[in-house]
Amino acid sequence: MAITHYPFVSSKNSLEFEFYSKGRNGKVKKLVRFSPQNANGTTYFSLGLADVDEETGNINDLSISDNQDTELILATVALTVLDFLQQFQDALIFVKGNTPSRTRLYQIGISSNWDKIKSHVLIYGHFEGQWEVYQKNKSYEAFLAKRK
Repeated sequence: MAITHYPFVSSKNSLEFEFYSKGRNGKVKKLVRFSPQNANGTTYFSLGLADVDEETGNINDLSISDNQDTELILATVALTVLDFLQQFQDALIFVKGNTPSRTRLYQIGISSNWDKIKSHVLIYGHFEGQWEVYQKNKSYEAFLAKRK
């Protein structure tokens, strides 16, 4: 699958992926983490994206690196999802930004890569209290993804 993205590396357990954003504010280390969760007997993985301070190792999921490379970052996150689902084939991934604008960015990432990812994953959107099959150009509050 040809999606322009940043190179990334996976942790040994495939629950974390690291890559570098590069742009007008320099090189920023990014972390994509899949955190196991359980709700009502259902196990799923919550996706998180954060900046990593390379001096302290602190993780900040509220930072704005503003490298003007959002499209590349979102494409890279999409590919980490596909890589994760290769390792955990029955996994369910929950995606929601920690702010409405960040959730909107995830939606933009899904929409802009939709033609390339739709044959690999099933995506559901949360709309007005219900989960439904993802429809491009519809605004959602959260997303679920699983391998086809």
